[in-house]
Amino acid sequence: MPLGIYLAESYEFAIPEIIDPNYRAKFIQDICKIASGDKDFVEVFDRNLKEIWKNFKKFANNFDPSKIDFDKFESCFEARFPGKNITSETDGFWD
Repeated sequence: MPLGIYLAESYEFAIPEIIDPNYRAKFIQDICKIASGDKDFVEVFDRNLKEIWKNFKKFANNFDPSKIDFDKFESCFEARFPGKNITSETDGFWD
């Protein structure tokens, strides 16, 4: 079976909402609203990043943590605040 099929089945098992067409449609709507000026990029970016991090943690729970250090990926999901030096430890972003 192709790798893409295995990956899609893994997502369906671990985080089924990520393959829901409504999940992707909301993301696309947000992008369109940024383009039209109806939504703020940083707000949409941070909200989606938080959701992706939550889903990543759900997905990671299906693996043996003694073999993979998933914490090293956390910095990939840090919130971006232009002009501010705010970290996930101090701003409550990940709560």
